[in-house]
Amino acid sequence: MARSAFGEHVFPGGRILGALIEEAEEHGIQSVCLFTRIPDFFFKYGFRTVEDKSELPDKIFKDCQSCPRLHRCDEVAMVRGRIPRMSILGPRLEAQQLVRLSG
Repeated sequence: MARSAFGEHVFPGGRILGALIEEAEEHGIQSVCLFTRIPDFFFKYGFRTVEDKSELPDKIFKDCQSCPRLHRCDEVAMVRGRIPRMSILGPRLEAQQLVRLSG
């Protein structure tokens, strides 16, 4: 376990997440999206809650369609940066329909 510049303990998960965020920034990625069951951890790294999961359609199309919990998802949608304005993997309307199916 290491210490941050603020003297706080930095656990391995935080170091990994910090490195991933840094790499995303180096590549010009302005938005990092995720679904999680531990939102408090991600709040510390600048993530915020997204109330409507269908606002992250690429995340839904990439990961949720094959998830065994699709119809009983208990994860919180979060984003760091702006919510993407366009979807690459599928239309937002279809993502909304998938989310409706999940509860």
